[in-house]
Amino acid sequence: MSKTIGLDSSLLQDVSIKTNHFSVSHPKQSYKAVAHHPTLLLGIGTAVPTHVATQEQACSFMGKVLSASADNDASAAPPPVGLLKRIYAHSGIEKRHSVIGDYTKCDAADFTFFPKSWSLNPV
Repeated sequence: MSKTIGLDSSLLQDVSIKTNHFSVSHPKQSYKAVAHHPTLLLGIGTAVPTHVATQEQACSFMGKVLSASADNDASAAPPPVGLLKRIYAHSGIEKRHSVIGDYTKCDAADFTFFPKSWSLNPV
């Protein structure tokens, strides 16, 4: 028995799952493999990430990143902070959840995922 699942993805267009075989079609390539065991999907779960940032926190974070990026590039235009604030204020989003806690930090020295700099450039 064969079942085809369509995925909305830029990399995968079609996945065919069969008892002992699967194939993945890509616009430019095709991959085929033989599984040692039948493919079983036992469940799908969702979860809300632990870290929560308000829109104000998210806007502040992005403002600091944009400002630091402009400071590092002398030819860059100044960041459009007013526009950024309007976008965040009128998005209809109250809070954002992320698995990356750095988005809730006020000080880059407290980052655990990104480099400890508002430019987010690797050291």
